[in-house]
Amino acid sequence: EEQTDHFRIPLKKGDALVVSVETRSLGFPLDPLLKLADPAGATAAEFDNIAPARASILTHTAAQDGDYRLTVSDRTRLGGERSWYRLTARLEAADFELSAEADSIVVSPNKPTEFPINVLRRSSSAAAVGPITIEAVDLPPGISAPAVVSEPSGPTAAKVTLVFTTDGPPFSGPIRIVGRASQPSEFARFARTPANFGNCLEVFWLTGVAGR
Repeated sequence: EEQTDHFRIPLKKGDALVVSVETRSLGFPLDPLLKLADPAGATAAEFDNIAPARASILTHTAAQDGDYRLTVSDRTRLGGERSWYRLTARLEAADFELSAEADSIVVSPNKPTEFPINVLRRSSSAAAVGPITIEAVDLPPGISAPAVVSEPSGPTAAKVTLVFTTDGPPFSGPIRIVGRASQPSEFARFARTPANFGNCLEVFWLTGVAGR
C-alpha cells in the first residue's frame, strides 16, 4: 500500500543535518524518496534515487530556526510487509569513510601489490578531519604493508595506496584495513569492501604466494 511517513526535526539556523535511509543493505526492496520541508512548508531538500546500493543520504543546512518536516515514501508508490527501512538523522560531525574497489589481495614474492583505498571526509570542512593514518592489520608473518597517510588536502586526500610485499610462507586468510585520525579527536574506521548483493563487509581476503 502507498504510505508516507512523517518526522519532525527541530533545527537551529546553521545546523547541518544529515539524514540516511538504509533499505537494500538490509535486504528490503524499498526505493526511498526523501523530502525535507522548512518551518514554512517549502521544500528545503529532497533525495530521489533509483535502487540505491547502500543508503539514501539527504543533507541540508538550516537557514532558520524551527521545526522541519521529513517525509519518507516509496518512489514506486508500492508498499507491503517488507517495505522496512532504517532511518538515521543527525547533525553533521567530522568523520571519514574508507572503501576499496576490490575485496581480495594477492601478493607474490619479488612483486609488490598495490591496493588503492578511497578516502571520504564527511564534514562541512574537509580540514576538520586531519591526517588519517591507514594501515593493514592482522597481517601474518612474512607479509608487510607500510602504513600510509591521507592528508586533508593534496593528492592523498581522496585516495592512498597500500603496497603489500611477502617473503614468507604461503598464506590465505582475512585481514582488515583501518584508518585512524587524531582530529578532531582520536577515532578509527575500518575500510569496507564493495556492496555485493547489498552487503558491505569490513574484511579483505589476503593471499600470499610462496616463492619458488
